[in-house]
Amino acid sequence: MAITLEQITLQPNPIPAGYTGIVRALCVVASDSPVKAVTAYLPDGLSHTFKAVDDHTFVAESSTVDEVPSGTYQASIVATNEAGEMARAFVSITVSG
Repeated sequence: MAITLEQITLQPNPIPAGYTGIVRALCVVASDSPVKAVTAYLPDGLSHTFKAVDDHTFVAESSTVDEVPSGTYQASIVATNEAGEMARAFVSITVSG
């Protein structure tokens, strides 16, 4: 059995400084067992649970805070399946401007 994070995309990317719209993250998971959860852990300590689009595609949307300074931030994405397996990937979130 196995679980892997095959694709992670972020829109917009990079995020413009002062942006106050919705940031959308898409994650594609390959798993031999049904996926139980996909969660993003952000550098500010918050977490966002992805919603299933289908058995392998998950999406999370969040509004941004316009006071986030320009820079590159690290977040982690964790997927778990019903077999108890876990996959983790680290992604860079860039705020430009």
